[in-house]
Amino acid sequence: MAMQAVLEAYSFAGATQVVDVGGSHGAFVAGVLVREKSARGVLFDRPEVIEGALPTLEGAGVSGRVERVGGSFFESVPAGGDVYLLKFILHDWSDDECVTILRRVRAAMAPNARVVVVEMLITSSGPPSPAPLLDLNMLVMLSGKERTADEFGALFAQAGLALKSVTATHSPFAVLEARAG
Repeated sequence: MAMQAVLEAYSFAGATQVVDVGGSHGAFVAGVLVREKSARGVLFDRPEVIEGALPTLEGAGVSGRVERVGGSFFESVPAGGDVYLLKFILHDWSDDECVTILRRVRAAMAPNARVVVVEMLITSSGPPSPAPLLDLNMLVMLSGKERTADEFGALFAQAGLALKSVTATHSPFAVLEARAG
């Protein structure tokens, strides 16, 4: 649901090296590469997770354009990307853990790269959202939480990034774009 909404609302035009951080089996990076025919991708997640990614990448017809890399985003992320995707990653973690992840991304980014974060946002206006209920779930189950756009902006700033735009989608999810600050 989120991937299609993001692809319809946000442009990845000009992307050449897309790094999907914590990308699981690669559905998101595959969706981007299907649209951006000249781009290449890096699927980055725990080694045991990316082992299962090949059927997804082959099914999308992009397996030859995606390098699968295992590791931990708390230690490092693959360098040289001009787009770094983080879909449903940051809400799982505390503010300090998010800053660590974002600092790893910032250290790996190519000049003029962008960080594309997909999350639900806590807002005080607009249509009803499941974000407050998910926030309660995060409080009970994990160290993370749902955040406002301003709260994401503060996390970005602590990692040397600057929030440049927030793009709404027709789903409960938004796209936050950050660049080197």
